[in-house]
Amino acid sequence: MLTRGRVFETRERVFGTRERVFGTRERVFETRPRVFGTRERVFRTRRRVFETRERVFGTRRRFKVK
Repeated sequence: MLTRGRVFETRERVFGTRERVFGTRERVFETRPRVFGTRERVFRTRRRVFETRERVFGTRRRFKVK
């Protein structure tokens, strides 16, 4: 129980800043109900988040160019 609460807190703190911008809440909620494979799913979501980071940085530069 304590581990679950801490994991949710870390996810909210890490993904919280990107939830409102990237909309990663959907992927995070998908990982929440399945607690048995949290590590595998969390790492997979992190990889997707890193991919979105690169794409967002690229879009920001484009907006700045415009």
